[in-house]
Amino acid sequence: MTQRQVAVMKYAPIRSTFARADAVLVSAVFLFLLSFLIALPASAYAPVSTPWLGVSVDDLSFDELQQLNLDHGLKVTEVVQTSPAAEAGLQVGDILLDLDGRPLYSVGRLQWLVHSYQPGETLPLRYWRDGAQQEASVVLGSWQARAGHHHSEAHGGSFLGVMLQPLSDGLRKYFGATGNVGMLISEVEEKSPAAVAGLKEGDVIVRMDRKRVRNMADVYKVLNYFDAGDEIEIELIRDRAPLLVKVKLGQSQCHSRCQNRGYPRVPGYHGYGPGAMPYGHGQPPVPFPHHPPLAPIPNRS
Repeated sequence: MTQRQVAVMKYAPIRSTFARADAVLVSAVFLFLLSFLIALPASAYAPVSTPWLGVSVDDLSFDELQQLNLDHGLKVTEVVQTSPAAEAGLQVGDILLDLDGRPLYSVGRLQWLVHSYQPGETLPLRYWRDGAQQEASVVLGSWQARAGHHHSEAHGGSFLGVMLQPLSDGLRKYFGATGNVGMLISEVEEKSPAAVAGLKEGDVIVRMDRKRVRNMADVYKVLNYFDAGDEIEIELIRDRAPLLVKVKLGQSQCHSRCQNRGYPRVPGYHGYGPGAMPYGHGQPPVPFPHHPPLAPIPNRS
């Protein structure tokens, strides 16, 4: 027997002991990690809950605001049963004025404000009903609690990547839009699904998924119905001619991004960013011709 064979036989029991010890150690570590994962609370791996109000609202026209003697407000067109809005006593026809002391100038601003809070927070709400101001407190709900329901209030699911503004009569005539349909694309976010599909500034969105687009509520309904990765058809007016474009929706990132970019708090400015969410850089763009603002827009200088 050679010296090598003797050495192997001599240290074989020791190596076997270490091998068994290693196996025991690995098993112990695995069981420890498994018990740690089992002990994690559900919130550690659950998706981030999205705040939810539970209303459909529409922008008021300049004439409607003048008739009501208001300078801002959103008309409630639907209240979801058992929603936070319903529990707060809101009704169809109410005019939402302020949320947590912040004026509501557009549908997008309301959505942006709701997403700047967390589910469960209680916010003061001021609204107009029967010629008088009313006050209420609303406790924001969680969108996840309503899985399977689709509503006009955008909840940060799918992402288009455009800024939109409503069409005045002058803009409608200029761009060749007929009837009461159409939202004007005032900006397309770089590398967004809209940009990839070829949407451009100056396009007028007439239909999404064959559904008429008259206001932001219509946009929300479509975006809420689809998920990231779904493909939808968008009917446009470009250079006064109809155009059909297919867009593959992306994943919305607006819950954090839109809050950080800031929203220009200027009456009369209707700007909507990713996933039909509002965003801006502190200054509103120069309005299109014939677009009547609700208040003077400050200089960009």
